[in-house]
Amino acid sequence: MKARQINTASRSRKRTMKAGPVGKLRYTHLHTHARSGRSDGYAKGWNDGYRLGASHAIARTIPVPDVPKRQLKVMFVRENSTGYHLIESGIITALSKAVSEVMTATTLDPIAEIAERERPDLVLVLNGIFVLQPETLERIRSLGIRTAAWFADDPYFMELSTRLVPHYDHIFTHEAGVVNYYNSLGGKVSYLPFAAPVELAAPTQVDHSYWTDVCLIGSGFPNRIAFIDRIAPYLKDKRVFIAGGLWNQLKAYGSLRSSIHLHGVPVNEALNYYNGAKIVLNLHRNHELGAYAPHVSMMSVNPRTFEMNACATLQLTDVRADLTTLYTPGVTIETYRNAEECVEKIRYYLSRDGERMELALRGYEETRRSHTYEHRIMAILQTIYGAS
Repeated sequence: MKARQINTASRSRKRTMKAGPVGKLRYTHLHTHARSGRSDGYAKGWNDGYRLGASHAIARTIPVPDVPKRQLKVMFVRENSTGYHLIESGIITALSKAVSEVMTATTLDPIAEIAERERPDLVLVLNGIFVLQPETLERIRSLGIRTAAWFADDPYFMELSTRLVPHYDHIFTHEAGVVNYYNSLGGKVSYLPFAAPVELAAPTQVDHSYWTDVCLIGSGFPNRIAFIDRIAPYLKDKRVFIAGGLWNQLKAYGSLRSSIHLHGVPVNEALNYYNGAKIVLNLHRNHELGAYAPHVSMMSVNPRTFEMNACATLQLTDVRADLTTLYTPGVTIETYRNAEECVEKIRYYLSRDGERMELALRGYEETRRSHTYEHRIMAILQTIYGAS
Protein backbone atom coordinates (compact mmCIF):
# COMPACT_ATOMS: atom_id res chain seq x y z
CA MET A 1 0.00 0.00 0.00
CA LYS A 2 2.78 2.43 0.87
CA ALA A 3 4.51 1.91 -2.48
CA ARG A 4 1.26 2.47 -4.39
CA GLN A 5 0.65 5.70 -2.48
CA ILE A 6 4.11 6.96 -3.36
CA ASN A 7 3.65 6.08 -7.01
CA THR A 8 0.26 7.75 -7.10
CA ALA A 9 1.74 10.90 -5.62
CA SER A 10 4.49 10.76 -8.23
CA ARG A 11 1.98 10.49 -11.10
CA SER A 12 0.02 13.36 -9.60
CA ARG A 13 3.12 15.52 -9.59
CA LYS A 14 3.79 14.66 -13.23
CA ARG A 15 0.26 15.77 -14.18
CA THR A 16 0.79 19.01 -12.29
CA MET A 17 4.02 19.63 -14.19
CA LYS A 18 2.11 20.00 -17.44
CA ALA A 19 -0.15 22.65 -15.95
CA GLY A 20 2.32 25.53 -16.20
CA PRO A 21 5.54 27.12 -14.99
CA VAL A 22 4.90 26.43 -11.30
CA GLY A 23 4.57 22.72 -12.01
CA LYS A 24 7.70 22.87 -14.15
CA LEU A 25 9.58 24.53 -11.32
CA ARG A 26 8.46 21.85 -8.87
CA TYR A 27 9.59 19.12 -11.24
CA THR A 28 12.97 20.77 -11.72
CA HIS A 29 13.42 21.00 -7.95
CA LEU A 30 12.47 17.35 -7.42
CA HIS A 31 14.68 16.17 -10.26
CA THR A 32 17.62 18.19 -8.94
CA HIS A 33 17.07 16.81 -5.42
CA ALA A 34 16.97 13.23 -6.70
CA ARG A 35 20.07 13.80 -8.82
CA SER A 36 21.82 15.35 -5.79
CA GLY A 37 20.88 12.30 -3.71
CA ARG A 38 22.32 9.94 -6.33
CA SER A 39 25.44 12.10 -6.50
CA ASP A 40 25.84 12.07 -2.72
CA GLY A 41 25.39 8.31 -2.65
CA TYR A 42 27.93 7.86 -5.42
CA ALA A 43 30.41 10.15 -3.65
CA LYS A 44 29.92 8.30 -0.36
CA GLY A 45 30.42 4.97 -2.10
CA TRP A 46 33.55 6.16 -3.85
CA ASN A 47 34.97 7.65 -0.64
CA ASP A 48 34.23 4.47 1.30
CA GLY A 49 35.98 2.42 -1.36
CA TYR A 50 39.02 4.67 -1.22
CA ARG A 51 39.01 4.70 2.61
CA LEU A 52 38.79 0.92 2.86
CA GLY A 53 41.42 0.32 0.18
CA ALA A 54 43.84 2.79 1.75
CA SER A 55 43.25 1.51 5.28
CA HIS A 56 43.84 -2.08 4.19
CA ALA A 57 47.14 -0.98 2.67
CA ILE A 58 48.05 0.74 5.93
CA ALA A 59 47.17 -2.39 7.91
CA ARG A 60 49.47 -4.48 5.71
CA THR A 61 52.28 -1.95 6.14
CA ILE A 62 51.80 -1.57 9.90
CA PRO A 63 50.75 -4.95 11.30
CA VAL A 64 49.76 -5.43 14.92
CA PRO A 65 53.07 -5.71 16.81
CA ASP A 66 54.51 -9.09 17.68
CA VAL A 67 54.28 -9.61 21.41
CA PRO A 68 57.02 -11.61 23.15
CA LYS A 69 55.36 -14.48 25.01
CA ARG A 70 56.15 -14.83 28.70
CA GLN A 71 55.64 -18.01 30.68
CA LEU A 72 53.03 -16.50 32.95
CA LYS A 73 49.52 -17.40 34.06
CA VAL A 74 47.37 -14.26 34.29
CA MET A 75 43.95 -13.95 35.83
CA PHE A 76 42.16 -11.02 34.18
CA VAL A 77 39.28 -9.61 36.22
CA ARG A 78 36.72 -7.84 34.06
CA GLU A 79 34.51 -4.98 35.16
CA ASN A 80 30.90 -6.15 35.34
CA SER A 81 29.54 -3.71 32.73
CA THR A 82 28.96 -3.89 28.98
CA GLY A 83 30.39 -0.37 28.62
CA TYR A 84 33.90 -1.80 28.99
CA HIS A 85 33.48 -4.47 26.32
CA LEU A 86 35.86 -2.96 23.74
CA ILE A 87 38.56 -2.35 26.34
CA GLU A 88 38.23 -5.87 27.73
CA SER A 89 38.29 -7.45 24.30
CA GLY A 90 41.50 -5.61 23.45
CA ILE A 91 43.14 -6.60 26.73
CA ILE A 92 42.17 -10.28 26.48
CA THR A 93 43.31 -10.53 22.86
CA ALA A 94 46.66 -8.93 23.64
CA LEU A 95 47.18 -10.92 26.86
CA SER A 96 46.53 -14.16 24.98
CA LYS A 97 49.49 -13.33 22.76
CA ALA A 98 51.72 -12.12 25.58
CA VAL A 99 51.45 -14.86 28.22
CA SER A 100 51.19 -18.64 28.26
CA GLU A 101 47.79 -18.78 29.98
CA VAL A 102 44.91 -16.34 30.51
CA MET A 103 41.88 -16.97 32.66
CA THR A 104 39.05 -14.51 33.22
CA ALA A 105 36.66 -13.62 36.01
CA THR A 106 34.47 -10.64 36.84
CA THR A 107 34.55 -8.30 39.80
CA LEU A 108 31.39 -10.03 41.10
CA ASP A 109 33.14 -13.39 41.31
CA PRO A 110 34.93 -14.59 44.49
CA ILE A 111 38.29 -13.69 43.02
CA ALA A 112 40.32 -14.37 46.17
CA GLU A 113 39.00 -17.94 46.30
CA ILE A 114 39.58 -18.38 42.57
CA ALA A 115 43.11 -17.03 42.87
CA GLU A 116 43.85 -19.36 45.78
CA ARG A 117 42.66 -22.33 43.76
CA GLU A 118 44.20 -21.41 40.39
CA ARG A 119 47.42 -19.79 41.64
CA PRO A 120 48.03 -17.34 38.78
CA ASP A 121 51.26 -15.38 38.65
CA LEU A 122 49.34 -12.12 38.25
CA VAL A 123 45.82 -10.87 38.92
CA LEU A 124 45.11 -7.94 36.60
CA VAL A 125 41.91 -6.01 37.34
CA LEU A 126 40.18 -3.63 34.96
CA ASN A 127 38.88 -0.78 37.10
CA GLY A 128 37.27 -2.80 39.92
CA ILE A 129 36.64 0.28 42.05
CA PHE A 130 32.90 -0.26 42.51
CA VAL A 131 32.99 -3.75 44.01
CA LEU A 132 36.43 -4.88 45.17
CA GLN A 133 37.49 -4.38 48.77
CA PRO A 134 41.00 -3.85 50.21
CA GLU A 135 40.82 -7.07 52.22
CA THR A 136 40.19 -9.09 49.04
CA LEU A 137 43.31 -7.68 47.44
CA GLU A 138 45.41 -8.23 50.56
CA ARG A 139 44.26 -11.83 50.76
CA ILE A 140 45.44 -12.41 47.18
CA ARG A 141 48.76 -10.71 47.87
CA SER A 142 49.26 -12.88 50.96
CA LEU A 143 49.32 -15.87 48.63
CA GLY A 144 52.40 -14.46 46.90
CA ILE A 145 50.38 -13.49 43.83
CA ARG A 146 51.12 -10.13 42.25
CA THR A 147 48.22 -7.74 41.78
CA ALA A 148 47.68 -4.88 39.36
CA ALA A 149 44.79 -2.66 38.34
CA TRP A 150 44.14 -0.54 35.27
CA PHE A 151 41.80 2.25 36.36
CA ALA A 152 39.34 3.34 33.68
CA ASP A 153 37.25 6.03 35.40
CA ASP A 154 39.79 8.49 36.77
CA PRO A 155 39.29 11.10 38.11
CA TYR A 156 35.51 10.77 38.40
CA PHE A 157 35.29 8.38 41.37
CA MET A 158 38.28 9.32 43.48
CA GLU A 159 36.48 8.48 46.71
CA LEU A 160 36.34 4.86 45.53
CA SER A 161 39.69 4.48 43.79
CA THR A 162 41.89 6.08 46.47
CA ARG A 163 40.96 3.49 49.11
CA LEU A 164 42.29 0.70 46.86
CA VAL A 165 45.53 2.27 45.66
CA PRO A 166 47.81 1.10 48.53
CA HIS A 167 46.51 -2.47 48.26
CA TYR A 168 47.79 -3.22 44.74
CA ASP A 169 51.36 -3.99 43.79
CA HIS A 170 50.93 -1.87 40.66
CA ILE A 171 48.37 0.69 39.49
CA PHE A 172 47.99 1.84 35.90
CA THR A 173 45.71 4.76 35.14
CA HIS A 174 44.60 6.37 31.90
CA GLU A 175 44.58 9.79 33.62
CA ALA A 176 48.01 11.40 33.94
CA GLY A 177 46.60 14.05 36.26
CA VAL A 178 46.17 11.63 39.19
CA VAL A 179 49.51 9.79 39.13
CA ASN A 180 51.36 11.98 41.63
CA TYR A 181 48.47 11.95 44.07
CA TYR A 182 48.10 8.17 43.93
CA ASN A 183 51.83 7.79 44.50
CA SER A 184 51.54 10.01 47.56
CA LEU A 185 49.07 7.49 49.00
CA GLY A 186 51.66 4.73 48.86
CA GLY A 187 50.84 3.36 45.45
CA LYS A 188 53.20 2.31 42.70
CA VAL A 189 51.45 4.09 39.88
CA SER A 190 52.09 4.51 36.16
CA TYR A 191 50.27 6.52 33.51
CA LEU A 192 49.02 4.24 30.75
CA PRO A 193 46.40 5.45 28.24
CA PHE A 194 43.93 3.03 26.79
CA ALA A 195 44.13 2.00 23.14
CA ALA A 196 42.26 0.62 20.14
CA PRO A 197 41.09 -3.00 20.05
CA VAL A 198 41.98 -3.24 16.38
CA GLU A 199 40.39 -6.68 15.99
CA LEU A 200 37.01 -4.96 16.53
CA ALA A 201 37.51 -1.24 15.97
CA ALA A 202 38.55 -1.08 12.33
CA PRO A 203 37.55 0.50 9.02
CA THR A 204 34.59 -1.32 7.53
CA GLN A 205 31.79 -0.74 5.09
CA VAL A 206 28.43 -0.15 6.78
CA ASP A 207 24.83 0.10 5.66
CA HIS A 208 23.54 3.53 4.59
CA SER A 209 21.40 3.66 7.76
CA TYR A 210 24.64 4.45 9.61
CA TRP A 211 25.63 7.30 7.28
CA THR A 212 25.75 10.70 8.95
CA ASP A 213 27.50 14.02 8.62
CA VAL A 214 28.19 14.29 12.36
CA CYS A 215 28.06 11.61 15.06
CA LEU A 216 28.34 11.97 18.85
CA ILE A 217 27.99 8.99 21.18
CA GLY A 218 28.05 9.43 24.95
CA SER A 219 25.86 10.48 27.85
CA GLY A 220 24.53 14.03 27.97
CA PHE A 221 26.62 15.36 30.84
CA PRO A 222 26.03 19.06 31.61
CA ASN A 223 29.03 20.40 29.68
CA ARG A 224 28.02 18.34 26.65
CA ILE A 225 24.42 19.55 26.87
CA ALA A 226 25.55 23.18 26.98
CA PHE A 227 27.93 22.68 24.07
CA ILE A 228 25.44 20.98 21.74
CA ASP A 229 22.86 23.65 22.55
CA ARG A 230 25.33 26.22 21.25
CA ILE A 231 25.94 24.44 17.95
CA ALA A 232 22.37 23.15 17.49
CA PRO A 233 21.35 25.90 15.01
CA TYR A 234 24.07 24.64 12.67
CA LEU A 235 23.43 20.93 13.28
CA LYS A 236 19.67 21.01 12.68
CA ASP A 237 20.16 21.11 8.90
CA LYS A 238 22.73 18.29 8.90
CA ARG A 239 22.40 14.55 9.09
CA VAL A 240 23.27 14.02 12.76
CA PHE A 241 23.31 11.05 15.13
CA ILE A 242 23.52 11.60 18.90
CA ALA A 243 23.18 8.62 21.25
CA GLY A 244 23.13 8.39 25.02
CA GLY A 245 21.08 9.18 28.06
CA LEU A 246 20.06 12.66 29.26
CA TRP A 247 20.08 14.34 25.84
CA ASN A 248 16.41 15.21 26.28
CA GLN A 249 17.69 17.95 28.61
CA LEU A 250 18.81 19.95 25.57
CA LYS A 251 17.05 23.27 25.06
CA ALA A 252 17.28 22.41 21.38
CA TYR A 253 15.86 18.92 21.91
CA GLY A 254 12.80 19.73 19.79
CA SER A 255 14.84 20.64 16.71
CA LEU A 256 17.25 17.69 17.10
CA ARG A 257 14.84 15.11 18.47
CA SER A 258 14.78 12.94 15.34
CA SER A 259 18.58 12.68 15.51
CA ILE A 260 18.77 11.66 19.19
CA HIS A 261 18.63 8.11 20.53
CA LEU A 262 18.20 8.36 24.28
CA HIS A 263 18.82 4.67 24.96
CA GLY A 264 22.31 4.86 23.54
CA VAL A 265 23.80 2.09 21.42
CA PRO A 266 25.83 -1.04 22.23
CA VAL A 267 29.56 -0.55 21.86
CA ASN A 268 29.77 -2.73 18.76
CA GLU A 269 26.97 -0.73 17.19
CA ALA A 270 28.85 2.47 18.01
CA LEU A 271 31.67 1.28 15.75
CA ASN A 272 29.22 1.10 12.84
CA TYR A 273 28.21 4.70 13.46
CA TYR A 274 31.86 5.78 13.63
CA ASN A 275 32.46 4.08 10.30
CA GLY A 276 29.40 5.65 8.72
CA ALA A 277 30.05 9.21 9.89
CA LYS A 278 31.94 11.85 7.97
CA ILE A 279 32.93 13.46 11.28
CA VAL A 280 32.82 11.96 14.79
CA LEU A 281 32.71 14.45 17.65
CA ASN A 282 34.56 13.71 20.88
CA LEU A 283 33.62 15.92 23.81
CA HIS A 284 35.22 14.94 27.10
CA ARG A 285 33.23 14.97 30.30
CA ASN A 286 33.88 17.70 32.85
CA HIS A 287 33.66 16.91 36.54
CA GLU A 288 33.74 18.76 39.83
CA LEU A 289 36.74 17.38 41.71
CA GLY A 290 35.70 18.76 45.09
CA ALA A 291 38.21 18.10 47.86
CA TYR A 292 40.56 16.41 45.36
CA ALA A 293 40.85 19.52 43.17
CA PRO A 294 44.17 20.71 44.68
CA HIS A 295 45.72 17.28 44.08
CA VAL A 296 44.48 16.01 40.71
CA SER A 297 43.53 17.31 37.28
CA MET A 298 41.87 16.16 34.07
CA MET A 299 44.63 15.96 31.47
CA SER A 300 44.05 12.79 29.49
CA VAL A 301 41.89 11.52 26.65
CA ASN A 302 39.11 8.98 26.89
CA PRO A 303 39.20 5.47 25.35
CA ARG A 304 36.90 6.62 22.52
CA THR A 305 39.75 8.73 21.19
CA PHE A 306 41.57 5.60 20.03
CA GLU A 307 38.45 3.67 19.01
CA MET A 308 37.29 6.48 16.72
CA ASN A 309 40.67 6.86 15.04
CA ALA A 310 40.88 3.10 14.59
CA CYS A 311 37.83 3.32 12.29
CA ALA A 312 39.66 5.71 9.91
CA THR A 313 37.00 8.37 10.41
CA LEU A 314 37.81 12.02 11.01
CA GLN A 315 37.70 12.71 14.73
CA LEU A 316 37.03 16.26 15.91
CA THR A 317 37.85 16.45 19.61
CA ASP A 318 38.12 19.01 22.36
CA VAL A 319 41.62 19.52 23.73
CA ARG A 320 43.09 17.65 26.68
CA ALA A 321 46.58 18.52 27.89
CA ASP A 322 48.30 15.28 26.93
CA LEU A 323 46.53 14.81 23.58
CA THR A 324 49.61 16.04 21.73
CA THR A 325 51.72 13.25 23.26
CA LEU A 326 49.46 10.77 21.43
CA TYR A 327 48.31 12.46 18.21
CA THR A 328 49.24 15.60 16.26
CA PRO A 329 46.37 18.10 15.85
CA GLY A 330 45.74 18.91 12.22
CA VAL A 331 47.78 15.89 11.11
CA THR A 332 46.46 12.73 12.80
CA ILE A 333 43.46 14.22 14.62
CA GLU A 334 41.51 17.48 14.51
CA THR A 335 40.64 19.65 17.50
CA TYR A 336 38.43 22.54 18.56
CA ARG A 337 38.60 24.87 21.54
CA ASN A 338 35.05 26.24 21.58
CA ALA A 339 31.68 25.86 19.94
CA GLU A 340 32.39 28.43 17.24
CA GLU A 341 35.61 26.73 16.17
CA CYS A 342 33.84 23.37 16.21
CA VAL A 343 31.18 24.60 13.76
CA GLU A 344 33.85 26.24 11.61
CA LYS A 345 35.80 22.99 11.33
CA ILE A 346 32.73 20.84 10.74
CA ARG A 347 31.75 23.16 7.88
CA TYR A 348 35.30 23.11 6.52
CA TYR A 349 35.76 19.34 6.49
CA LEU A 350 32.26 18.50 5.26
CA SER A 351 33.07 20.49 2.14
CA ARG A 352 36.50 18.91 1.62
CA ASP A 353 36.21 15.16 1.26
CA GLY A 354 39.83 14.68 0.26
CA GLU A 355 41.36 16.55 3.20
CA ARG A 356 38.95 14.89 5.61
CA MET A 357 39.82 11.44 4.30
CA GLU A 358 43.58 11.94 4.37
CA LEU A 359 43.56 13.23 7.94
CA ALA A 360 41.39 10.30 9.05
CA LEU A 361 43.75 7.82 7.38
CA ARG A 362 46.77 9.39 9.06
CA GLY A 363 44.96 9.02 12.41
CA TYR A 364 44.34 5.36 11.62
CA GLU A 365 47.98 4.87 10.69
CA GLU A 366 49.20 6.44 13.94
CA THR A 367 46.77 4.32 15.96
CA ARG A 368 48.09 1.10 14.47
CA ARG A 369 51.68 2.26 14.90
CA SER A 370 51.47 3.25 18.57
CA HIS A 371 48.08 2.71 20.20
CA THR A 372 46.99 -0.93 20.15
CA TYR A 373 46.38 -3.06 23.21
CA GLU A 374 49.38 -5.13 22.21
CA HIS A 375 51.49 -2.01 22.86
CA ARG A 376 49.83 -1.46 26.23
CA ILE A 377 50.02 -5.03 27.50
CA MET A 378 53.71 -5.16 26.65
CA ALA A 379 54.13 -1.97 28.71
CA ILE A 380 52.25 -3.45 31.68
CA LEU A 381 54.26 -6.66 31.72
CA GLN A 382 57.54 -4.81 31.31
CA THR A 383 56.68 -2.51 34.22
CA ILE A 384 55.86 -5.46 36.47
CA TYR A 385 58.44 -8.03 35.34
CA GLY A 386 61.10 -6.07 33.49
CA ALA A 387 62.25 -6.52 29.90
CA SER A 388 61.45 -9.91 28.38
